[in-house]
Amino acid sequence: MEITINDAGQYRKLIKIVASAEEIQKEYNEKLQDVQQNAQLKGFRKGKIPLSFLENKFGNSILEEMQYNFLQKALKTAITDNKLKPLADPKIQMGSLKIAKGQDYKVEFTLDLQPEFEVPAYEKLQWIQENNAVTEEDLSLSLEEIRERRGEFVLAENAVSQKRDMLIGDLEIKAESEVLFSQKNTNIFVLDTRVKGIPVEKAFLLNHKVGDVLKKNLVLPETYEAEKDRGKNVELSFSIAEIKRLQLPAMDDNFAKEVGCENLEALKKNLQNQIKHEKEHQSEEKSLHLLLHQLIEETKLELSEEFIKDKIVEMQARQKRDPQKQETEEEKAKKEAELKQSIIWELKEYLIISKIAEKENIEVTEDEVDDYIKAIAHIYRKWPTEIKKEYEENGYIEEIRYKAKVSKVLEFLKKNAKVVNSSDSDKKIIACNH
Repeated sequence: MEITINDAGQYRKLIKIVASAEEIQKEYNEKLQDVQQNAQLKGFRKGKIPLSFLENKFGNSILEEMQYNFLQKALKTAITDNKLKPLADPKIQMGSLKIAKGQDYKVEFTLDLQPEFEVPAYEKLQWIQENNAVTEEDLSLSLEEIRERRGEFVLAENAVSQKRDMLIGDLEIKAESEVLFSQKNTNIFVLDTRVKGIPVEKAFLLNHKVGDVLKKNLVLPETYEAEKDRGKNVELSFSIAEIKRLQLPAMDDNFAKEVGCENLEALKKNLQNQIKHEKEHQSEEKSLHLLLHQLIEETKLELSEEFIKDKIVEMQARQKRDPQKQETEEEKAKKEAELKQSIIWELKEYLIISKIAEKENIEVTEDEVDDYIKAIAHIYRKWPTEIKKEYEENGYIEEIRYKAKVSKVLEFLKKNAKVVNSSDSDKKIIACNH
């Protein structure tokens, strides 16, 4: 077997694999004879089964095994001997993967490689320390949310609709003389920005009284539930029969007892602890995200344009598009630019995380993978063994392993980064939107 490697672009190699017909036939014969020596079939003595019989029965399987072994051996040799670091799986460019007796075996692959780069000094990175103190406003908002959840809508006499109100009335959607939808005693909240899935302005239901008939001419959106009516010009009509207002319970010890606390002070203390925990968690997540953002921004890393173009085509092929929706060239260009930015960002993250993990000997153990699976199982209320089996069958274990590696690398960087208060940190970093 002959293997040659040539440059095929920036960080891309062309690998040619050639095996002569004689070489193929020789290995095929050896494998067939090996089967003859070891096969045990009813009606035949061991080692005495005719080769022609075995060839008819096992010939295709032998060729398939040879094909796999040839490719694995060739690619492993090419990568190991030339100290190549693949960025992705090789792609066939010419020839067939199938091996046939009596024919030369020729196949060409392109193999994209990881670019060479250096990661920045860890101590130059900033760990942004947020202020996680619980304010009076935080506490008031949380208490108000609990009150609203336990509030009750009561009839409001002679009222004008306000933000928190609920309106009851008759809803009708007409296209010219055809009634597309009609429903009596429909409940609509004033703050709703959609009526029956149709977008409306926030002020549409505000400052009205019982007896008012609200009308709006609009076009039914592409997301409207009745597919046949999408895109139609319609008139939406809503006749207000009742206005109900949210009545909140009094904020006292009785209210606190209803939600499971001894008194109002105990409720406030519990809420403060919850808010503090949530803010610390959110702060940790945000700081880790910003740390990764700095790392990627500070690393000088050049990626192959050919590889990025191939990834864009691959991702676009996976995305489902509505054949009825026509996109302008500007919209297509914008989507492609966003997709390209996302691909570049994810590639840089993968390469940088992998580089640091290799440099600092950061590895993910099976126990750590199992811990991730246990956390996922807890969320979905399943047994960890059930989740693990499902992930193994669908090839998700490596994805879990990578996520665990990212977490360990970021924890390592956190320990080595410079801690700064959010008020003193670089504004450019805080503005990160990735």
